[in-house]
Amino acid sequence: MPPAAQPPRPTTYLPTRPNPLTYQHIRVCPECAGPVAHNSGCVTCRACGWGRCG
Repeated sequence: MPPAAQPPRPTTYLPTRPNPLTYQHIRVCPECAGPVAHNSGCVTCRACGWGRCG
């Protein structure tokens, strides 16, 4: 008698999280909590001038 068929294993999905290399997840400035602007892959704070590109 052939072995019983195994039920398919459940697929485990990891929770998605923002890619820290793109900085697209930043909505407020980490320095002053001011508004940020996203432009050409960079994020810049309009209040204090903090910025990152990536």
